Parts: sequence; structure tokens; C-alpha cells
Amino acid sequence: MDRWQIIVPALGALLLTAAATPLLMRALVRIRAEQTVRDDGPQTHLAKSGTPTMGGLAILGAVAFASLAA
Repeated sequence: MDRWQIIVPALGALLLTAAATPLLMRALVRIRAEQTVRDDGPQTHLAKSGTPTMGGLAILGAVAFASLAA
């Protein structure tokens, strides 16, 4: 297996993730997919309230796309 067969899809996944993440975050904020924080946890975690969840979807989607495209 040629090393370029690994490097090119990996770089493609990196670039796709970098481009897709801001778009995905805006969409998640728009549909209000936010993290809920319990009151009985540490008080420092209250700052996380409203943080969009599922950001890993950008990474998984880009890696799947690059894998299928290779």
C-alpha cells in the first residue's frame, strides 16, 4: 500500500472536519441541541450550560467520507 493512499484521505478528512465543524456547531445551536448541566454537580460545570453537543459528528462524518472516497 502506497503511503499516499493513507495521507491524502487523512488530510481530506482533516480539511473537511475544519470546514464542517463551524457549520455543524451553528446548526446545533439553532436546533438547541445543548448540554444540560445538573444542579447537584460542581458549580464550575454550570458554565457549560448551553454548550452544543454532538460536535464529534463532524469528525466521524469526515473520516467516513474520506474512507469511502479513497
